[in-house]
Amino acid sequence: MRTAVTCIVVAGDGPLTTRWLKDGIPLDEKALDATIIPAEEGFVSTITIKSLGHRHNGNYSCLATNDVGTGSYSAILIVKDHPPDRFKTIVSSSHVHILVNGSLNFRSVETSDAGFYLCEANNGVGSGLSTVVRFTVHSAPQFHSKFMVLSARRGERCTIECSPNGDRPMRFIWRRNGQIVDPSNEARYSQNVEEMDEYGIKATLVIEKAERKDSALFMCTAANDFGEDTMNIQVTIKDIPDAPQNLEVHDVTSRSIRLTWDRPFDGNSPITQYTVMWRHTDG
Repeated sequence: MRTAVTCIVVAGDGPLTTRWLKDGIPLDEKALDATIIPAEEGFVSTITIKSLGHRHNGNYSCLATNDVGTGSYSAILIVKDHPPDRFKTIVSSSHVHILVNGSLNFRSVETSDAGFYLCEANNGVGSGLSTVVRFTVHSAPQFHSKFMVLSARRGERCTIECSPNGDRPMRFIWRRNGQIVDPSNEARYSQNVEEMDEYGIKATLVIEKAERKDSALFMCTAANDFGEDTMNIQVTIKDIPDAPQNLEVHDVTSRSIRLTWDRPFDGNSPITQYTVMWRHTDG
């Protein structure tokens, strides 16, 4: 189903710049298979969605800006299903049980249980009665994997991702060793949220030019109106090892010498060899 949403600025001086947000972040035309069409010198902006689906659920905001300031308007889009033409007969099982009064009893509701249910009552007199009920299952964020190990080289870009399932809209908070990551205070850090498909969403934390101090336990927390879940990512930044310290000479003989030193920081990667060099000195 194709649909369109139009934002019209009824007052204010031009020139105007109009932009769209979805759930508080810039609208991604490619991810949503949508097109933004500006018109009337910025006073009109229209979003056209080619094929409407559940991934388009969310809070849409239209922001109009001129030299004086910015105005905005937000609205929530909810995509509803249509009842199917044909229904399958439900048979009592360990998951769902049909009670004597005709009610359905779900032992443990799953997201796959969502849909339209047709209830028919007939006692042999007349044509009987029927009704269709839409059953919606709300889901808190859930990570299939709770822990991940990630490594990167010092100076390279490090990308950390987490992809939970659950109802939209969804909010994300990143923490490093328990402290909230704020990109405004750390220029090398940036965050992004991308709609993957009808059910998936991906949050990304990018570290530009990774440093040793970025070796830490990162936590990605996803939350919606029905709960929250957290995934832990252990990030290790690999670097060249430090130079050995406190070199000492022991047991000097005419043919041998024993050297000792303090083991240096290994750069988060096992040290495979040490190279000892010597040279003659005068006297």
